[in-house]
Amino acid sequence: MNVGSSQSRLRAVATTLAVAVTLTLAAAAGCDSRKEPDLSSVQEKLRETHIYGQSKLRIGVATNEPLMGELRNGQHVGFDVEIGRYVAASLGYEGDQRLEFVSVATEDRIPALQGGMVDLVVSSFSMTEERRKLVSFAGPYFVTTQEVMVRPDSRTRSAPSRTCVTRPTRSAPAVVPPPRPSWRSTRSRRWW
Repeated sequence: MNVGSSQSRLRAVATTLAVAVTLTLAAAAGCDSRKEPDLSSVQEKLRETHIYGQSKLRIGVATNEPLMGELRNGQHVGFDVEIGRYVAASLGYEGDQRLEFVSVATEDRIPALQGGMVDLVVSSFSMTEERRKLVSFAGPYFVTTQEVMVRPDSRTRSAPSRTCVTRPTRSAPAVVPPPRPSWRSTRSRRWW
């Protein structure tokens, strides 16, 4: 027997052994006798909350954010309202007769939740560490960035020297650079 065929045979045995060990380990990993934990259903989790057994779900929404949440002809409409309906239906509160939309101003969202005026709030709301200490968040359902609109023929590619933002806001630092000492402000220099 020559050396070349001996090496070839050794390589074939080593490859077969490696494949056999890999398959054995994979089969052993798949045969774990520990049982997966049972995941709670939505209804089981609902029993642990303050809303269990309520005939209506009270949802706080904005009324001054066009397309997101507004009041038209006495009806709450907008993207946030539809998200509220979707979440409510997943909790078993399907149909408008089981929902009560409550108009909540921006500054009243957290107090409305804490005081029990509403069961949940669906409205544009930045998730900050400061707010996480006061309320729980179910996670973002809408993610956006802050942008500045300029005319197509404008050479401006950043916020102009005079920029207007609503207050209170967490958006200002995203579109307007922090004030320089030489800038004059007609309002507070405080950034929220």
